[in-house]
Amino acid sequence: MKRTPRNLIGAALLLLALPVMAQRPGYVANFTELKREPSRSAETLQSLDANTPLTSLKRQGSWVQVQLGEQVGWVPMLAVRSGVPGTAKKGESGLSRLFNIARSGNSGAVTTTGVRGLDKEQIKNATPNPAELAKLDGYAASDDQARKLAASKPALKATRIAYVKSDGAPEEAQP
Repeated sequence: MKRTPRNLIGAALLLLALPVMAQRPGYVANFTELKREPSRSAETLQSLDANTPLTSLKRQGSWVQVQLGEQVGWVPMLAVRSGVPGTAKKGESGLSRLFNIARSGNSGAVTTTGVRGLDKEQIKNATPNPAELAKLDGYAASDDQARKLAASKPALKATRIAYVKSDGAPEEAQP
């Protein structure tokens, strides 16, 4: 393929447009908070009402980095919708929605969240946190507590489980 100046200019323009193309206009679906970092415990920058317009910049786990005017922050992915408020997709309004509800028992609108696990770099840089492990241990029930709970719930019954040793051989069944 012969490269002409026009092709090179077109390719350069496309590369310049990629960051803009990654940005998607959207709005807040329901009340949420704009956070400094992608975490519920992060500092809240401001509260956002439903239908607040925004631009989605990038996604990290179940969080979306958004821009509102000059301010940039993070909101939960489920609180963001793409497009413009009031513009329903096919099947989300009117007779189509009524038909979907009558036919299937639901509106046809489905929301899913894909959150992946740790990436290689996070696993490589992971360090033990004894304080968090101790906190988890505090949630564990003793055998006596578990038996008392099971005895207080008639629907629960004891089941023996055969555990597997690290060499693959079964251990004796535990109550």
